[in-house]
Amino acid sequence: MTNLTAVIVDDERRGRELLNQLLQVHCPEVEVLALAATVDEAIEAVNSHHPDILFLDIRIGNTFGFDVLPSLVEPLPAIIITTAHEEYAIKAVKVQATDYLLKPIVSDELKSAVRKVMEKKKSTGAEPASPSGAVAGDKKIAIASAEGLIFIKADHIIRCEASGAYTEIYVKEGSKIVTSTNLGEFEKLLPESMGFLRVHHSSLINLAEVSMYVKAEGGSVVMSDKSKVPISQRKKASFLEAIKKYTS
Repeated sequence: MTNLTAVIVDDERRGRELLNQLLQVHCPEVEVLALAATVDEAIEAVNSHHPDILFLDIRIGNTFGFDVLPSLVEPLPAIIITTAHEEYAIKAVKVQATDYLLKPIVSDELKSAVRKVMEKKKSTGAEPASPSGAVAGDKKIAIASAEGLIFIKADHIIRCEASGAYTEIYVKEGSKIVTSTNLGEFEKLLPESMGFLRVHHSSLINLAEVSMYVKAEGGSVVMSDKSKVPISQRKKASFLEAIKKYTS
């Protein structure tokens, strides 16, 4: 029984047909509605069929698969990136891709990616998450790490700290995720409307995880993991206003 529908976008005929075959064999719950070779074909196919999943290649001739996304109409599909290029993982994070599959595609990774979409659809009873940038705190964001994309609920993040060219993300489970995505990008993914605030050039915090505000030494906050985060003089007024709104 088919439970999900999909459109495959790849400028190489072999790539389209191979992924279609892999889905038939390993993910029979997915019905492929259309195969597209160009950005224009992809836009037309998605807007006509409204699939649950868009399997999107990154490089489509001289264009980029990401060029498809602004022209899609709702309901929007879950995005599963399929590419031979590792360097676009950061962009995949920005568009809230469900998964990032490197070619040649491994069947177990394909099944895992499809399972994520299926679980999301079952849990919400609605369409899978769309590539819209910031998400609500109880939903997941994708973080590019050395191992691949890590999906974590935004409200599980305690704080993000810049560390040289990297960002360290501290989560409630007590673990730390290191990513090459800079802190400025996380400030966009986790805005104040979601309960996050940049309180220092090197720190972005979850206001829900603030345990104490310390006035001494210029001002700082103690977080739920006992870490102490300084508040810059420039950010102090905005922090006090934000925490007042958040707790009122």
